[in-house]
Amino acid sequence: MKKLLCLSLVIALMLGAFSVAASAMPDRDSISAPQPASANDGSSFTQFFEGEWPNVLVGMRDVLGNVVIPPIYREIRSFANGFAVVAVGSQDYLQWGMINATGYVVIEPGYFEARDLFMIERLIALPDDVVVPTNIEALHWNYVRRIVQPRQYMEIFDIGTGVTYRVRSFAHGNHADVETVDAWNTELHLYTFGGVQTWGGRPVWVTFGGRSFAAAIHSMQHDVSTIQNNNMDGHVCLHFFGSTNNFSNRDMYGHVIAESIRISQLAGTAAWLRSLSEYTPSPPGYVPTPIYAPYYPIFGEPEAFFPAGPSPRVRIDGVFVNIPQGDQTSIIVDGRTLVPLRAVMEALGFEVHWDGKFNGAALFRHDDVITVIINEYNMRVNGTYISIDVAPRMINDRILVPVRAIAEATGFEVTWDDYNSIVDIRTN
Repeated sequence: MKKLLCLSLVIALMLGAFSVAASAMPDRDSISAPQPASANDGSSFTQFFEGEWPNVLVGMRDVLGNVVIPPIYREIRSFANGFAVVAVGSQDYLQWGMINATGYVVIEPGYFEARDLFMIERLIALPDDVVVPTNIEALHWNYVRRIVQPRQYMEIFDIGTGVTYRVRSFAHGNHADVETVDAWNTELHLYTFGGVQTWGGRPVWVTFGGRSFAAAIHSMQHDVSTIQNNNMDGHVCLHFFGSTNNFSNRDMYGHVIAESIRISQLAGTAAWLRSLSEYTPSPPGYVPTPIYAPYYPIFGEPEAFFPAGPSPRVRIDGVFVNIPQGDQTSIIVDGRTLVPLRAVMEALGFEVHWDGKFNGAALFRHDDVITVIINEYNMRVNGTYISIDVAPRMINDRILVPVRAIAEATGFEVTWDDYNSIVDIRTN
């Protein structure tokens, strides 16, 4: 029964949540949260509520009306795959965890971000016969291309659908040029892209030589072809961490590869949960440890970002800045906290104006004018250039900036709460 429910969920995901629009580059992560449980989603439970807004709590009843989960959660997601993502805390600050069908906590609230738990749920829901790669490595392309053999055969695991297909590489310049090995694998490849050809990349895990790597691939068939009768008009490009395109030497798929790396860090927890019965209680006091992908910097390439725990939060004069659920959160790079530009700067009273021509943004507040440029290690404050340790960057279509440098440049007091991962800003 559980396998049937898992298969139904995966088919639904393939037909819906992971279909790809034919755009140049996806605006956002295509992995979205499942809808709340209902009597029609294959779950044997229904929700019930107690209290009045904003202090409403939710529980679950079985088909006979018996209370299976008492009303102690702010939100409970679907049990269709044997586990449910739950939220606790205040409406202004929710912490997310996971329980099984008997209410046992299998992942403590607050240990993972909500979007990570939803991804774990997706990995759990894959059919039992799907082989998920393990020990994913986030190696720089300068290293990967030294271990790729000529005419290398590779297994591509599409993270969004769980579909695996085979390709063969034939050129290893700024990135890997690959072709599907036959017509069936071309069909599988296009299926993961919703049947369309697009330059927009999808996060994948690539296996060859007994090792698996984080990568991104697009579906726009172009230029040279070396394999006949595979229904592919040319080839497609496979990008690894640090690879670029051929014409502008630009990193086009870094944000997609970052998503592949992020999800690889959750695979170990998902595999552990898949090994449990949905009615198995969690060991007393158990908190699962996420498995982080190994990364070996080669020849001085910049290190990939790996979060050390929950994403940093920003608190301004004692009030947390609200980052919309599912939006890009703050990160730590080389010991510096990068925060979503618009959300945090507007909370500090700045007007934010994006200039696509210069690939940067201008911030205005009273008499202060600040200019930041993506990947530039200088910012301009009231006409004076100031050096910064970590450059602003674009992740998931959102600009992230070093919060301390900007806040202190305009006279705000900034402190860091290392234990709770909180940036505290005082404006008065």
